[in-house]
Amino acid sequence: PSSLLSRGRFVIYDIGILRQIPINDLPVACSVDETLRLVQAFQHTDMFGEVCPAGWRPGHPEEQGVFLQTELIPPHLLRGATSIQRTN
Repeated sequence: PSSLLSRGRFVIYDIGILRQIPINDLPVACSVDETLRLVQAFQHTDMFGEVCPAGWRPGHPEEQGVFLQTELIPPHLLRGATSIQRTN
């Protein structure tokens, strides 16, 4: 065929910043539940400064976000950061 269809989704931040673009071949569908989880994970990291592991779900204490530990982050990645805070 001269053209090919793909399935994709775009997670766009409220100020127009593109956060994620997964694209699947036509036979593989995108999960609405996974899209919702990703949006919630982006909101969580924006609000609390945590890193959300794969499979993270809001409200599940066994899967809380991982706090950034600045001593483990190379200094060149922290340049320009105004603050990194730990919240409870």
